[in-house]
Amino acid sequence: MSYYKNQYVPTTVEAANSQTTVDALLDNETAHNRAEPWNKLNKTVKIQKINAYATKYAAENNTSEAELRRFLMNCLDKSRLQNTKDVKYDKVKQEIVSIPALAYNTSSNKFTLKCVEPASSKRVATLKRPTVVPSTVIPTTTNPEDLL
Repeated sequence: MSYYKNQYVPTTVEAANSQTTVDALLDNETAHNRAEPWNKLNKTVKIQKINAYATKYAAENNTSEAELRRFLMNCLDKSRLQNTKDVKYDKVKQEIVSIPALAYNTSSNKFTLKCVEPASSKRVATLKRPTVVPSTVIPTTTNPEDLL
């Protein structure tokens, strides 16, 4: 039973039109969400992109795809592939171009992430006024009578 007497009930034609507009709106929203930079993607989309990259990388370099997927998922869980500089991602094609830090050790047959950031890019602390260290006077004589 309706509490409001003049409640609007859409006709079937209007309901069908509203359904198509809602579908179109949702399609536009999903297309917009996928065209975001790497750090704005949610985890499930990142996993899909990483799996596609692992397949492509393993085919090009003759490495184990399962081992690479396991390693990259572990890195994603540990937040090592979260930043934009960690993964080169093409927003237009919506695929991972490369992972610059990814390296394969042939002797141990393991994947690693190298530190590709140079030491000079780290931020240097700058103070407006450096702390003043109080100087202590060290007596130069060893004669105990001179100290009194």
